Amino acid sequence: MVADFQNRAWNASLIEALATGRMTGPFGDGRPIEGLAGSCTFIGVNYYFRRTIAFRLNGIANGFSQDVLPPDAPRTDFGWPIVPIYITENGIADARDTMRPRYIVDHLAATRRAIDAGAVPQAQVASRAPQ
Repeated sequence: MVADFQNRAWNASLIEALATGRMTGPFGDGRPIEGLAGSCTFIGVNYYFRRTIAFRLNGIANGFSQDVLPPDAPRTDFGWPIVPIYITENGIADARDTMRPRYIVDHLAATRRAIDAGAVPQAQVASRAPQ
């Protein structure tokens, strides 16, 4: 229940507002916001860490929750646990398979550029854990 509340407050309410033009939940009053509905052409995801929470009677400002951090996970300078993100699907609608080869090559090249720029494959993340 607490996780549902947090997800609604921080994730779903914004996406819903972009679609409907009305911000609800803890950040809005449900009134229309001129120009908001349909104003988004894409959604970008900035992923920093996985958040695991538990219920706690600490007030609405904290969403009645407390962060539960894995004790042995490597951490960023902000104290956020470093956990992998898995992209489970990536594809292209291409019934004739004319675009698919270039699509795959381009995405693999982008993955290589990300690794060269410092993104670390999962196998290496585990080996970098503090001892």
